[in-house]
Amino acid sequence: MYALTGSADFGKRMACKLRRPAMSNDPETEEATMISDRMLQLRRIAVSIPDGLLNMAVVEQAAECGTARCLAGWATVDPWFVAQGITRVLRVGRQGRYIDWYELSAFFALAEYDTKTLFGAYLPRYMDPHAVSKAEVIANVDRAISGVVTVPYAAVPGLLA
Repeated sequence: MYALTGSADFGKRMACKLRRPAMSNDPETEEATMISDRMLQLRRIAVSIPDGLLNMAVVEQAAECGTARCLAGWATVDPWFVAQGITRVLRVGRQGRYIDWYELSAFFALAEYDTKTLFGAYLPRYMDPHAVSKAEVIANVDRAISGVVTVPYAAVPGLLA
C-alpha cells in the first residue's frame, strides 16, 4: 500500500484512518486522499533523511558530508513531491532560498501554526545544525498525521510544548 520505512505499522494505521471510502468523481474525497498521501510521503522523507543532513534552521546548506536541508527542503528535491508541485512553496530572495509559509500550509492543508512548528519557522537561523533530532521531526509529522497540534521543537527558546 505505502512504502514506508521505520514504523510501517504506524503508517498503515494512519493510511486506514486518513483515507475516506472512494466515491465516484467526489472532489472532496480525492482532495482528502491527496492530502493524506502527502503527509504519509512527508513521513517517508523524514525517516529517510541521511544522518547528519537534517538542519531544520535552513532550507538548504552545503555541509561537509553533503547538502543539509530542513524537512521542507528535502521535500522540494524529492521526485514524488516535485511531481505534486511542491516547488511552488520555494521563493528566492537576497538571503537565498526560503519557504513561503502560506503556500506550504495550503500544500499540506495544515493550520499556519502547525505548518510553522512542524517545518521549523520558529527556530533560530544560526542554531546548532543538529539541535533538532530526526526523531523529533518524525514525532511531529506523526502528530500532524494524527490530527494533533504539532509542538515546537526543544531547540526553540521560550516556546514550550
